[in-house]
Formats: sequence, structure tokens, C-alpha cells
Amino acid sequence: MNDPEIVDYELYELADSTRFFPTYQAAPLTSKNALTRTPEIESVINLLAGKINHTRMRELNAAVSLDGGPVHSGCTKVFVRIRPG
Repeated sequence: MNDPEIVDYELYELADSTRFFPTYQAAPLTSKNALTRTPEIESVINLLAGKINHTRMRELNAAVSLDGGPVHSGCTKVFVRIRPG
């Protein structure tokens, strides 16, 4: 689960032994216009492939919804720890 309040309220995440919830799979989205204007976006997005699991997504959500900062600032705090490659 990606809800940042799990950590904030010190809740315990139960294992989904019945596989009721789908597996978290991050998918980058952008527009064709953005790629046309700035083609390097694609290579930058590809650096994130396989690096955003549900725990990291929870951190991103927390950086924005719990810390109250702007999205770009919250994402920067988390993404600086991701090493390309």
C-alpha cells in the first residue's frame, strides 16, 4: 500500500496472502508534446525503471501530502537517493 499515513501513524502493513490487492507497478506518463519539445525526457524517465516500488512511492506521497511541500520538492528529496544504472 502506498498510503504515507501507514508510516506516519506507525501502522503495520499486513501481508496480502490472498493477493487481493494488485502488485504495485509504477508507470511513467508524459505527453507526446512534451517528448517532442524535450526528447531527453524519455532517457531520464528510463533511469527510474525498476526503482520505484511501493515503499518508495509511499515516501514520495508522504513528502507531498504529509510534509506539505510542493510536488517537485518532495520528489527531489526522494529521487536524489536513487542512483542511475
